[in-house]
Amino acid sequence: MAEKIVVPDSVRDALVAFRSKSLSGRHYIVLGYEGKNVIKIEAQGEGFANDALALFPDGECRYAYLRMEHIIEKNTTTKFVLLDYTPDAIPPMRKALLSTHKAQVAQLLQPVHVSVQASSRAEISDDIVEDKIGAASGTKSNVTSKSAFKVRTQTQQQTTCPTELVSR
Repeated sequence: MAEKIVVPDSVRDALVAFRSKSLSGRHYIVLGYEGKNVIKIEAQGEGFANDALALFPDGECRYAYLRMEHIIEKNTTTKFVLLDYTPDAIPPMRKALLSTHKAQVAQLLQPVHVSVQASSRAEISDDIVEDKIGAASGTKSNVTSKSAFKVRTQTQQQTTCPTELVSR
């Protein structure tokens, strides 16, 4: 049976305050471990993924709970993000134990609109998280090359055969 995480009341209270409507803008809470399975707050403040990432020590698992105001069709909504950082340098047995905690941490941090799992710092940034929020909410626009839709002149239409069109 998986070892359960222990969450002190002080952590639960901080999470309730973090979710409250009294906060606006971008905020983070960085969670770590005290011992093998007790969750503790490492840091919290105003900022986003880059700010939280700066507080992650090398070689240790950290979770960051991010809060961001996101505008969709002139309406402001609040989005919550779970960053799960488990670097490759963590010993295999510890990594196995942490994998059993992931679902429990996700449940603790509800609501979570977007989850980002990373094993290296390069996989976490404000831009990456914002892109994931945009994709999840349907507000991210993907711009593709428009060269395939260039309008041909009438002269080109008359002199170009269909096989030439395919190769262009």
